[in-house]
Amino acid sequence: MIRYCVNQQFNGVEIYFDTKPSSTVISELKSRRWRWLQTKKCWYNANTPSNLEYAKSICSSAEHRTTVQSQGIDVVNSNSTTNTNLVECTDCRHIVSIHAHACPFCGCPLSYTMEQYSLFAREKEIARENAEKEAKRKKDEEQRIFYNESALNLISTEFQAFFEEAMNIKISPETISEDELELIKSEYSDYSTYLRYCEATISEKKACLIKAIGFQSWDTVPYRLQTRIIQHFQAATSTSSAFNLQADDMQPDLFIANAVRLAFADSESQYSAWVQRYCLENYSKHTNKPDIAIKEVPIESSLADDIAVINGFRCSQKDYSDPKKGHLSAHSPTVKKAKNLDILVYKNALSETAKIKINTIQNELHKKYIGLRVGDAFLDSNGYRCVVVDIIHRDPFEGWTDLAPNLSVDNYPSVNFGHKRKWNQ
Repeated sequence: MIRYCVNQQFNGVEIYFDTKPSSTVISELKSRRWRWLQTKKCWYNANTPSNLEYAKSICSSAEHRTTVQSQGIDVVNSNSTTNTNLVECTDCRHIVSIHAHACPFCGCPLSYTMEQYSLFAREKEIARENAEKEAKRKKDEEQRIFYNESALNLISTEFQAFFEEAMNIKISPETISEDELELIKSEYSDYSTYLRYCEATISEKKACLIKAIGFQSWDTVPYRLQTRIIQHFQAATSTSSAFNLQADDMQPDLFIANAVRLAFADSESQYSAWVQRYCLENYSKHTNKPDIAIKEVPIESSLADDIAVINGFRCSQKDYSDPKKGHLSAHSPTVKKAKNLDILVYKNALSETAKIKINTIQNELHKKYIGLRVGDAFLDSNGYRCVVVDIIHRDPFEGWTDLAPNLSVDNYPSVNFGHKRKWNQ
């Protein structure tokens, strides 16, 4: 509310605002030399006819009326309080009472004005509802796409490409339907089960081949022989034409033989491609039942040539496990065997080179190193596999105190006090 009064005591005019006026009104007051009185919270000036006329005009001016929204109808309040009895005419834009029959300025019926306001309010409500529905639809679509992406990320790209070609559909998070997604998830579950079964069978066939060459496990195979086996299978898989066969021509025995070769050759990418290629074509035939055909493949006959080559490697490298076979004996000077006080050079599980000094007097656990040769494997204190790469023999008379740390030369006359204090032989 804006009001003014005349101060007879100081011969002045004062204007009071309930709320802070706009910057435009404040600038106009200052330009007319009105001043702000902090103690009375009003604007004041001298009591002159021009100032009094300005005070009356600013209080009655329509631009200081407050327009508010009430139930979709614009109502005008000249006293800064809500007044729902006034509306704005839709034709002439004048303020009219809702109790009038027509606008006094243009004659427009008030019923028409109220009907227009009702239609406007209804349109606003419909627009708000449509906006809420569109926002909800976009949110549901984003959630659906996110769920599809999360589900498809768990399915390999190879299987997705195979499924697209087999079913003649396009797999993407935006276009795939709920039924198609459930179908591909079910098919991928069967495929994964069959893939794990094939990989377990391949591991069993690998163990059979290791036993066929005379070892219990891969860890017991000498390091040098392991290297020769890997090199042999790498050469065999790089030149084999069996990998160019069509998927329909892949028989179980051929699949197992080449899978074992690739597994020994450490060719991860080629091995995965070969196994997945076979499983994609055959998983649907063995749903909920094992594949007996690959389980019964005899690895000894399928890889007979490879086993013969590996046994040739053993003969050429002199199998020292049994000196009576006619190869180099254990007493041959060319055969290095670890003894007490030797330095054992080996590679640990991280392929790092390490050394250890064998001393069975100070540590009884070092007895397991006695007799090891280059290429032999052993387990360290943590249970990890290590491979001997070199053995450094020491002078048997150097550091003799390591053999008898508590003995002195004075107490044992057998010790020669000559050159290097060697033990008497």
